[in-house]
Amino acid sequence: MILVCKNHVTDGLKETSAPHIEKVPTENKNCCTYCTEKAIYRLFYFGQISAKENSKVAQ
Repeated sequence: MILVCKNHVTDGLKETSAPHIEKVPTENKNCCTYCTEKAIYRLFYFGQISAKENSKVAQ
């Protein structure tokens, strides 16, 4: 799963091979994978994401 803010939805989609998206509940406190903004979408993926983003997700 990749969490993203409204500014990084396209970046997250580029990392997925079969994207599935849902809105994150408003009480969610998670940050975007690409920056420190609050995540508003949850991107589910099947397969692998790039090595660069995989290291961010693991943190």
